Amino acid sequence: MLKRNSFIIGLICILALFGCSKNEIISLNDSNETLEETTNSESVSEEVSVIVNNDDSRYDDLFSIEYYTMTDEEEIDGNMVLFQEAKYPEITSKYDFDDKSLDNYLTELNDNFKKSAESFIADNKQDSREVFEFRGYDDGHYEHDESLNIERFNGGVLSILSNCYEYMMGAHGSTIITGYNYNWIDGKKIIFDELISDKTKLKELIVNYLENEFKEEINEDYKDTIDSFLSGEYEMRFLVTDNGIDIIFNQYDIAAYAVGIITVPIDYVGNEDVFSNNLWLTH
Repeated sequence: MLKRNSFIIGLICILALFGCSKNEIISLNDSNETLEETTNSESVSEEVSVIVNNDDSRYDDLFSIEYYTMTDEEEIDGNMVLFQEAKYPEITSKYDFDDKSLDNYLTELNDNFKKSAESFIADNKQDSREVFEFRGYDDGHYEHDESLNIERFNGGVLSILSNCYEYMMGAHGSTIITGYNYNWIDGKKIIFDELISDKTKLKELIVNYLENEFKEEINEDYKDTIDSFLSGEYEMRFLVTDNGIDIIFNQYDIAAYAVGIITVPIDYVGNEDVFSNNLWLTH
């Protein structure tokens, strides 16, 4: 499990009473706001909704996550046809920190989330219409759906897990998990290469875990793939947890699609020499 129990340090805020059940979606506006209109019958529009309670309610009094939905639709033969839908998050802090570096970091993340959704719609505009002409759209449309969960906010560390699902009318969709890790005391992103001091031992820990848990499922050349991640040839996705880090291998990284996403937990305790920075002093 990616989630681990933790305690919020020294921050007391008053949580507004929403009076809504967990994961209830509330519409914040009744009409779509048009972002771009290419013709009278074709448009990309955006609407916003907010999930009142996160999957992990420990941080509801500290952060708010809203979700925006962009749609790409066009009128064809008198009917509005939905070609694409892209949902992206926006996370903001409810706590008024004197140092605005955390707010600046969240703003940077939000800009990237929105750009990713916009790029998805722009990049697939022609393809989505070609698919419609070939097979019709009775069975769906192109989708980009990114959601967030806060996994840790203590000891100076904010860790956010992003789950981004995309579907482009193929046999199945695909999901990419990404960890965003920030040291809000130092005001800096947590960089993998700066966090790890012994990549050789880290590789041994990863290999041992995979051999024990996924020996029959992992690819024959998975060790070479791990080397590519550790060297920086591929982007290493990881999450700083309460006990250490989770190394994230997404679909197809080291195993077949059906195996799913593999996370390898590396505990700090017992492996102190692997890490160059102790982010677990409070545990």
